[in-house]
Amino acid sequence: MENSNLSIRKWFLIMLFMTSTKKGMSACEIKRQMGHSRYNTVLSVMNRIRDVMGKRDSLYQLSDMVELDEGFFETEVSSRVRSKLKRGKGSQRRENVAVMAESVPLEDLETGKKSKSCRYFKMQVLDNHSGDSITKVV
Repeated sequence: MENSNLSIRKWFLIMLFMTSTKKGMSACEIKRQMGHSRYNTVLSVMNRIRDVMGKRDSLYQLSDMVELDEGFFETEVSSRVRSKLKRGKGSQRRENVAVMAESVPLEDLETGKKSKSCRYFKMQVLDNHSGDSITKVV
């Protein structure tokens, strides 16, 4: 927000749009929803927000019970290149990501039922599919 010509209201609107849906929103869609005229301005604000969100991960450590799993997320590839790549788990289109969640066991005093609550998540892109890369993350 520092040295920005955009009002604080527009900054908060962009943050709201970025976090309001599970899938996220493109800069073009946010520009259209806000009625803003410049795509580059919205994209620049979104990149600044993402940068700050990425730096936030280093401020805390997961504690108590931590659950770890790996996920495969598709990366954007042009349709011309996509047809030449292999499919499935080892595809070059997919990034292997370690997902860690801090889960805190909770117990309801009235009913005695036990449940879990997730407080923080951390994600990190793995170098390869070997167990050594997962061990390094842990």
